[in-house]
Amino acid sequence: YGVICSTAPADRSDAVRHAWEVISFERRAGFAVEPFLNTWLVAHPLLALLANYFYTTVFALTTLGTLVLLWWRDRRVYSFHRSVLFIMTAGAALTYWLYPLAPPRLVPGAGFVDTVSVFGTWGGAYTSTTAEVANVYGAMPSMHTGWSLWVAVCLCAISTKWWQRVLAVSLPVVTILVIMATGNHYALDAMA
Repeated sequence: YGVICSTAPADRSDAVRHAWEVISFERRAGFAVEPFLNTWLVAHPLLALLANYFYTTVFALTTLGTLVLLWWRDRRVYSFHRSVLFIMTAGAALTYWLYPLAPPRLVPGAGFVDTVSVFGTWGGAYTSTTAEVANVYGAMPSMHTGWSLWVAVCLCAISTKWWQRVLAVSLPVVTILVIMATGNHYALDAMA
């Protein structure tokens, strides 16, 4: 996944043009919530720091943890869900090649703050300073959202208690808020 994404064409002009198309569409449709969320988060530095660490770590920890849990519990269930994860991730990687999209924080004049850079959070792959050496134009679809939904579905399928399911479902909800508030994705990315 990392190799495919990092070798995808990183044409900044196409990515920014696509970003303005997404921003315009969201404004016309009335669901451009990202500016409000980003401004609110920047005004709360401690929450911004926590959101940044959530963004840079939780998707990997929960996805890998869920894979291990599924493998441990039932290999057949694991095989199915692993295949689903592989197919959805491959589909996203293909989309990054076909539709480069600059995240809100990298769109000149859009007014978003790159919270990872501003608050000095580690997680360099996601900062504007790496835009010259890595393909940071893979915002559509948001695989942070995709992986968190996958985790929630898997955990709900094997959970036996209601509170475990509520906790599982809260992961994609929090993830969607975090990806938009940190300036890393649009609402449309989460929907995709």
